[in-house]
Amino acid sequence: GTTTLVINPTGDLASHTDYYLTVASTAVIDTAGNPYAGISDPVTLGFTTADTIAPQLFSTAPTDGSTGVAMNTNITLNFTEDVSPADGNITIHDATNGGIATTIPVTSGRVTTDGTTVTIDPVGILDEGIAYYVNIDQGAFQDEDSNPHLGIATTTGWTFTTTTDEA
Repeated sequence: GTTTLVINPTGDLASHTDYYLTVASTAVIDTAGNPYAGISDPVTLGFTTADTIAPQLFSTAPTDGSTGVAMNTNITLNFTEDVSPADGNITIHDATNGGIATTIPVTSGRVTTDGTTVTIDPVGILDEGIAYYVNIDQGAFQDEDSNPHLGIATTTGWTFTTTTDEA
């Protein structure tokens, strides 16, 4: 005989979700024929699955492809869950030649986080009438369970063009 009961769900359990298990009093019988008393409450075998989902970037300001963006406009990232700076950089590139306009460490004073929102202050960095693309290092931001944001590593994932007028 064995003293272990294995319960194998028919599907995967959702990330970061509360569950509990009930066991009918007739579900388990020992070798002497005695039934297990069972579990009918949601507390005895309650648990929460681990958060295994990385935070997703769902919007930016300026939006991808924006034109006429003021050079002193803050850059805003909105995530699907609260994030904090971890380790890495936000790199703003000149889209005409791929050159690096600036690299901003996510732990610098130019980057602030407030729950799901990250604000980057590029004042004095952006030039007028320039097309830019933005890269974010993988893992630069993470959620409360240390799941890293996957970052942006392409030249077309997030682009914008500044205005020729200071607004």
